[in-house]
Amino acid sequence: MSSQNDQKRLGTFATESTIDTTDNPDKTPFEIGLANAGISPRKINILAAEFDSITELLNSPDENILDQNRIGDRTVEKIRSTLNLTYNKGYSVDESDGEVTVEEWAEDTEGRKTILTGEYILSKLIQSDEFGHHSQVSRELTDWAHNVRRGNIQDADESDIGLIYDLTPYEINTQTLFDTGNTYNSIEDVEAERQEAVEQANALITFCETTDRYTILKDAKEKARDKIQTEQEERLEREQKQQQVRELLENPKEEIAGWQYLNTPIEDVYAYAGTFQDDNLKIVGLFEHDGYVRVRLITIESWNNIEWESSNITKQLYEDSSATGKTPETLSEGMQDLKRFLEYNECSRDEVKTNVITEVTLPNR
Repeated sequence: MSSQNDQKRLGTFATESTIDTTDNPDKTPFEIGLANAGISPRKINILAAEFDSITELLNSPDENILDQNRIGDRTVEKIRSTLNLTYNKGYSVDESDGEVTVEEWAEDTEGRKTILTGEYILSKLIQSDEFGHHSQVSRELTDWAHNVRRGNIQDADESDIGLIYDLTPYEINTQTLFDTGNTYNSIEDVEAERQEAVEQANALITFCETTDRYTILKDAKEKARDKIQTEQEERLEREQKQQQVRELLENPKEEIAGWQYLNTPIEDVYAYAGTFQDDNLKIVGLFEHDGYVRVRLITIESWNNIEWESSNITKQLYEDSSATGKTPETLSEGMQDLKRFLEYNECSRDEVKTNVITEVTLPNR
């Protein structure tokens, strides 16, 4: 599972000071934040004994969290999916193999909007009949910066120039101030690069404001706003899907597209019975085995022969089943794949319920 190999860290955190403790004066912001994420009181106590803050918890690799007694993948997944979205106000990064890459921006930040506006300004300048080549744009920008330094530009001073002289031909030609595809040595390098991009973008905005390029500036701001709005809508849609998946993991639906849920005595084993392809009853199971999440198709005969009292149930499930397609990386992804499979292979509810009663051996919980 990739969650055991990759370290997820965040660029800019809201601290625990943003958590309202008015209604729970006896609890710490750390405890309230975890409770709001759906973590049980017992597990909150375990985590609080090891981690001093939400920031420290989120900055810790998955394996460090899993090392704590009674903390499993489902708890880590709640922490990652819920707390990251709640307290990350900048961007997230992916740290693996000694490299750092920007993974995803959080919800709208002024820095993000400013950088996008600057990049769209460069795009407009390159595409305009006035310039058309990055060298001409670079010359115009540096000439403007010289004039600002000489005091020849009203409503601008040296503090507005920012890092305009450091704009490279590549950045101008590709209209990229902050390349999220780059790799960095540390999260501090990412933040330094982002801050430089913000300063360059602000200089480009001032350039437009002081050289009567208001149409370019207006268009760039609108494009940045529209892009961020689209990203927010896509993020909200992902969050809603993630919430639905979390609810399914916590409280599986008794029925999905005619498939009937089968209770099992094992945590994190989810199974649904229904008809598939040849109209014979089969079972689709979601479980973990050998460190991987599996969504597998199981025959009724194999299911009924499982020794539920043994210690190797997931091994039995895996060996006596066939793959449904993908191999998901997390239980959440597995539940999404399972749900899609069931909905795509919709079956008759009444017929399945009757067959489950007569054909399926239900283990005691």
